[in-house]
Amino acid sequence: MGINLGPFARIVGHNFNNVARSSVVKIAETQIDDLIVETTAISSDGRKFYCHVIVDYDGNPSSGVSYLQEYTLSTPMMIGSMALTKNVKLGGRPYIDPGLFFIPPLGNTAFQFRQFNQRVSLFPLTSPYDLTTLPSTGQYTEEFSLPIDMLHVAASPDGLEFFSCFKNHGIYRLSLRDPWDFSYLARDQWNYTHYPFNIIAFKPDGRTMYGLESKLGGEVVMHQYALAPWDIDTLSLVGSYSIYKGESPLPTGLFVSENGKYAYAIISENNWFAPTNLRFITKIIQLQIS
Repeated sequence: MGINLGPFARIVGHNFNNVARSSVVKIAETQIDDLIVETTAISSDGRKFYCHVIVDYDGNPSSGVSYLQEYTLSTPMMIGSMALTKNVKLGGRPYIDPGLFFIPPLGNTAFQFRQFNQRVSLFPLTSPYDLTTLPSTGQYTEEFSLPIDMLHVAASPDGLEFFSCFKNHGIYRLSLRDPWDFSYLARDQWNYTHYPFNIIAFKPDGRTMYGLESKLGGEVVMHQYALAPWDIDTLSLVGSYSIYKGESPLPTGLFVSENGKYAYAIISENNWFAPTNLRFITKIIQLQIS
């Protein structure tokens, strides 16, 4: 198994001499009510934004209803211009187990990383990057075992490096022998540095990594690191930036646009709207990072 990468090529070598201490600038924020966003994706042209969400009113995500949503952006990549255009309820065996969906470049396949049985399933997409086409694809085409749960996923554009991070522990890396092919893991590596975040994202060249941390007092901070391309042992802190303040915010997602210009932080909040009812509000924050 493997996906044709076309122009994508492996990036090697590094140089820290001219690492820019760039700022992180918040340029937009939007809200999705009553939803927990588990994972998100944006199409290559920046005109479609996808969410895997759970509608949940009792505080128990396992009892909620799972949906895939598509938003159309009238201005490419600008979340302030997005409007809901598709809302598809998930059902059937392939979607029962929780786990995030991840869409690699070219957008023809979705990988679902299952949270409880350390497996990854592959779903073909009938339309590039469109999670809402999943119900029409039926069962997954392939499934592979993993050595660890992948709760939040980042990956190199060439499909050879996958990463997952665990709060106050380290970053776990899976190196694949062939692009996007989990049938053989070349090696695995755990970085034991105690990072304060559990969600990470990389710029497309692998030289910059971002991590979200939720601090006491309702503040969410984004940390920026420089590194040799995809080499987590060389992480060097560049700066930390406050990006959100709210009521018990919980970062639930982070990804970088394919052109490396924008980062999108997904933050959920719990809000009581009746004496005994809990609802979730999700903020999507767009940041300019270059």
